[in-house]
Amino acid sequence: MSSLLIEKGLIAEEELYESLSIKMKVPYVSSLREEKADLKLISRVPISFSKKNKLIPLKIENGTLTVATSDPLNHEALDDLRLILGCRMVETIFSSEREVIKAINLFYRTER
Repeated sequence: MSSLLIEKGLIAEEELYESLSIKMKVPYVSSLREEKADLKLISRVPISFSKKNKLIPLKIENGTLTVATSDPLNHEALDDLRLILGCRMVETIFSSEREVIKAINLFYRTER
């Protein structure tokens, strides 16, 4: 439905994501290239898992994992990632699916 609203020109993509971010109470980031990513952390997660779930781990601080995702309501994938990485809590950053996939391709290529 959201892509239909964008296609019809009823709402700008950025405006839609910002609105969803407010509704879900999750910070929105339009460009993940600016985010500092821990490449060693990323290497611990199979790229297939990141692509399937459209998420990428960015950092762990004080036992809390920060994850960029296009679906912050996918609690199952976020919990799986928390268990894979052995963290106590997960904080999410919301971004567009296109941006998350670009970040996955960039960061996984960089870590090799």
